[in-house]
Amino acid sequence: MAEAHARGIWAAGQEQILEPWRDRYFAEALPALAGLDSRRAQRLGRLLYPAILTDAATVAATDEALERNNLSKVLRMTLLDQRTILEEVRVARSKWQAFERPAQ
Repeated sequence: MAEAHARGIWAAGQEQILEPWRDRYFAEALPALAGLDSRRAQRLGRLLYPAILTDAATVAATDEALERNNLSKVLRMTLLDQRTILEEVRVARSKWQAFERPAQ
């Protein structure tokens, strides 16, 4: 049930509405996930991660969470994976935007 709810939170096209929830992920969801078994923590950590918010604020919040030493190994690896994916998306989008711009 928790996974089904988590899948429905981050809907593409709703970035402005969901932006305030980014901070709640790092402040509330990560600590709550720490009490779960490794498999569930990893899965929910990935599903709840604010991946559609591909701006610098999400990268910074991820880095801040990684700098704190209060994460389990599983959650740390989940955040590292999500950060890598986020950076790949950011690079791809910047290349696409450069490609879309007409040469002047």
